Amino acid sequence: MSAEVKEMDRLSQQLKEKATELQKKIEDAGGEHLKNQKAKVTKIQSHSAALNDAKNEYRTLKKTVDQLRGCTLQITIYKDLEHKGKGHEKIFDDLLIALSEHIEQIEKDLVDPEKLQTTLRDGTLGETCDLKTDLEMVAILEAQLKEMNPNLDSISEYRNKVSVHNERFQELNSVNQERDDIKKQYDER
Repeated sequence: MSAEVKEMDRLSQQLKEKATELQKKIEDAGGEHLKNQKAKVTKIQSHSAALNDAKNEYRTLKKTVDQLRGCTLQITIYKDLEHKGKGHEKIFDDLLIALSEHIEQIEKDLVDPEKLQTTLRDGTLGETCDLKTDLEMVAILEAQLKEMNPNLDSISEYRNKVSVHNERFQELNSVNQERDDIKKQYDER
């Protein structure tokens, strides 16, 4: 058996030599031009691999830059909303002050404190009254009411201010909600 193995090794070696010889003949058959073309193909393949690596690196960098731009935009929007929110808080505070001043004015215009005290001091309120006395009291109170002459413009001003206040308060709430939504989106990334 070892003679057969040696024979097979020898034949195998001969076949390898013939294959190498044929390969060389094929390469030489094309001449120098084929060798140059083969070298160019090898060079192009190496450049193609380098180009693919460069493309992948470019895509990665572009993705990173796009993410940074998105973050910058979100930060700018957040700062704008925060700034608007501070402005709305100031407006809200001013409206509350104006509203309380108007309420005080309305209370002053509607009820004259001196007439109220005079009416309350009157002893007839504490006594049991009959219909005639009650009617006289109603007539007196109606006369006092006509004399009061309240400033009804302040009531309409108050309603206008309340309306403006409510609108601005809603705007403040919506701006704060937008800010919170954007902040939540930013925090989720």
